[in-house]
Amino acid sequence: MLVRFVTVSFRTHLSLAGFGLAGVYATVGLVELVLIGDARAALVFGASAAVTGALIAVLLPLLAPRPDDSDDDDGGGGPGGGDGGPPPPPWWPEFEREFWSHVDRPKRSSRSGPRERATS
Repeated sequence: MLVRFVTVSFRTHLSLAGFGLAGVYATVGLVELVLIGDARAALVFGASAAVTGALIAVLLPLLAPRPDDSDDDDGGGGPGGGDGGPPPPPWWPEFEREFWSHVDRPKRSSRSGPRERATS
């Protein structure tokens, strides 16, 4: 017997779980109304089903995959960071060198000991 595993996206899992949960709420609400006769409990479960379904319906478009944007390259920051961009200005390499030397230097502790007051 051959078993196939299907890759399912997060959006599909979210929609199945969310709308399934809304269906369970609606079913419990109908059981409350028909078999038990408690209209208030049925209303609570119905409202829960509606809110859950609405939240899933709002979240699904927000989680849609975005189209590939050719302008959005992740080639790094700064001038000339990506392919096809303008060349870096002449001051850029010196700026980067100074910046990284500043970042890499050891931090001075502000608690180097008690300070003495200068008396005059």
